[in-house]
Amino acid sequence: MITKNLLKQALTVAAALLLSAPATVSAQRTVTDFNRDWKFTKGEQPEAVSELNFDDSSWQPVRLPHDWAISGPFDANASGSTGKLPWQGVGWYRKKFTLQGSAGQRAYFDFDGVMAFPKVYVNGHLAGEWDYGYMSFRVDATPYIHFGEENIIAVEADTRRHGSRWYPGAGIYRNVRMTMTEPVHIAHWGTFVTTPTVSDWRATVRVRSTIENHESTNQEVVVEVSILDPQGKSVAVSKKRGSVSANGATEVDQQMLVSNPQRWDVDHPNLYTATTTVRVGDKAVDNESVKFGVRTFVFDANRGFFLNGRRVQLHGVDLHHDLGALGAAFNRRAMQRELEIMKEMGVNALRTSHNPPAPEVLELCDEMGIFVWDECFDKWNATADNLKGPENILPMAIRQLNNFVQRDRNHPSVFVWSVGNEIGTSVDERGDGMSFG
Repeated sequence: MITKNLLKQALTVAAALLLSAPATVSAQRTVTDFNRDWKFTKGEQPEAVSELNFDDSSWQPVRLPHDWAISGPFDANASGSTGKLPWQGVGWYRKKFTLQGSAGQRAYFDFDGVMAFPKVYVNGHLAGEWDYGYMSFRVDATPYIHFGEENIIAVEADTRRHGSRWYPGAGIYRNVRMTMTEPVHIAHWGTFVTTPTVSDWRATVRVRSTIENHESTNQEVVVEVSILDPQGKSVAVSKKRGSVSANGATEVDQQMLVSNPQRWDVDHPNLYTATTTVRVGDKAVDNESVKFGVRTFVFDANRGFFLNGRRVQLHGVDLHHDLGALGAAFNRRAMQRELEIMKEMGVNALRTSHNPPAPEVLELCDEMGIFVWDECFDKWNATADNLKGPENILPMAIRQLNNFVQRDRNHPSVFVWSVGNEIGTSVDERGDGMSFG
C-alpha cells in the first residue's frame, strides 16, 4: 500500500532527478543525442545513398559510439602496432528519423569523430564530408531536411587510406548530436571566453560571441551574458546590442568584472559558467552555456612552471585515444576511470598523443584538475590523413587547426597547444621533420 509519505518521497526524488538531468532545450535551440537506432554494415554500399527505400533490414543494429574493428577477428599476421585487428575497410551507417520543425529553422549534425574520411548523406544528397578521422566537424543538413516526414541519414567511413602507428579503431567512434536552431543563432563553437586580467580580488572575464544570421535581411540582436560561479550563483551580467548582416555573421565582444575569483587549480578545479542568450526583438532565439576557469600560469626557463603564482611540478603521460581492450568507441566512464587511476599514480598532466581527443576528455580534465597538452597531428602525412603531399600541408593545417582551436579554446585544462608530433621548423618533401619533444 502506498502511503502519503512514500508518495511524497517518490515525488521529491522525481523532481530532483528532473532538475539534475542535463537540459537539451535552451530558448529555441534543441540539442538531441543522435546515437541510437543506427544500422551498420561493412563493404561498399552505393545503393544505400541513392535509394531512400533501400532495404537495410539485414544490417547490424548499433548504438553509437561504435568501433567495428574491436570485435575482430584477430589476425596473427597483421601489424602488431595497430593491434592485429581488421580496422582497414569501408563501413556504412544508416538511420531513419522524423523531424518536427518549420521552414527557416536550421538543422545541423555534429560529429565528434569518424574514422575515417567520412561522407554524410541526407535524403540522398551529400550534405558534408571531412578529411581527418580525429577532428570534430559539423554538417549543415538544412537544405536536405524534410520536416514532418521520414528522413534518412547515411554515413560512409573509409579507413583504407588512413595511416596509423597505433590502433585507430574504425567507424563513428565518438558521439553524434543533432542541433536545431532558429535562423539567427550563436555560431558553432562561437562562444570564446578569456580572462585577460586576474588578481585575488578581481578578474576580468571577456566573452566574444559570434552570431550567425541566415535570414535574407539584416537583424538587430541583443546579446546577454551571465557569469555563474562554481556554486551556480550569478556574479556578473552584461548586455550589448549588435547588427548582423543578411546571411552573415558578426562578433559581439563584452567584458565583465568578477570579484574574489575562485581560481581553477589542480587541487581545486573551480569552473565558472558563461551563459549567452541572443534576442531578436522581445524573443529569445538562442542560448548556450560554456564552462571556463579563472587561472594564470607561467613557464619560466629557470624556475619551471607556475600556476596561480605557485610552482607546480608537472608529472605527465602521453595518452593515445583508444581505451585498450574496450576499443576506440568512446566511453566517458571508462575514460574517467583511466584518469582516476593515473591521478592516483601522481599524474597531473597529459599529452593527447598524437591527435585531438574526444571533447569529453577535456571536460573530465577540467573537472579533475589535470593539465592537457592538446595535440593536433602525428606528423603531417598519412597519419594526419594528408594524402596530397607537401602542397596540401598549409590548407590542411588551416582547416583542421581552425576546428581544433575553436573547439578546445575555453578549457582551462589546456595549457599547451601542439601542431603535431615529430614536426620540425624545416620539413622534407613529405612534410616530416625533427621532433619538438
